[in-house]
Amino acid sequence: MNEQILEDYKCQICQNIYENPIKLNTCNHIFCRNCINDTINFIKENNENSSKNKKINDFACPLCRIKFEEKNIINFDLLSNEIKSRSYKCSCGKTMTLDKYNKHQDSCKSIKNKIEDSLKNKVINIKNDKISVNRETFNCTLCSAKNLDRKGLIKHINNNHFKNDYGVCPICLCQPWGDPNYRTHIRGHINLRHQFDYDTTVDYNNSEDAVLQEIIEKSKKDY
Repeated sequence: MNEQILEDYKCQICQNIYENPIKLNTCNHIFCRNCINDTINFIKENNENSSKNKKINDFACPLCRIKFEEKNIINFDLLSNEIKSRSYKCSCGKTMTLDKYNKHQDSCKSIKNKIEDSLKNKVINIKNDKISVNRETFNCTLCSAKNLDRKGLIKHINNNHFKNDYGVCPICLCQPWGDPNYRTHIRGHINLRHQFDYDTTVDYNNSEDAVLQEIIEKSKKDY
């Protein structure tokens, strides 16, 4: 229940608790002010340095891709006040309001140990992984739908799990670094993180760090 509280107030861009939250009135998705500003500035800089045929003409919501203009960005003061008043008890035993959590997690030994333990237990060495893993089709972790390719899975999630989407990402789950215990709001995550096919883009014979770097660079280009 405590972890669910964090997920309910987590920005899907930076994966931290909302700071100065804003809402796009074109689609009602919520982000940190700095996160959406970074998105806008990235597009503006891209347009300044790109040829005419490579310019991005519109801003689009990072989650649903609905177009918006800067005038559609609205301060979400109600949520901001809620974050400042909502209490959270960390696994280290310290209780704080949610607006203090981002700073706390940077220095909390309990959180760092939890992350380290998760990596030690879940990360698979790619070169030593002899099991043939199917990374072309996926089973929905929210219902019984099976054998969906990436685009089919995204369409299925968007059409059938608009609200109750908290669970394990099926695509991340079959990756070498996949953690079956990591839960998130799949709809926002999958629209933001899985806009291309990993199996046709990265070389799984490389080291894990190299694979992750390939994916990060590809994400930047596609975005």
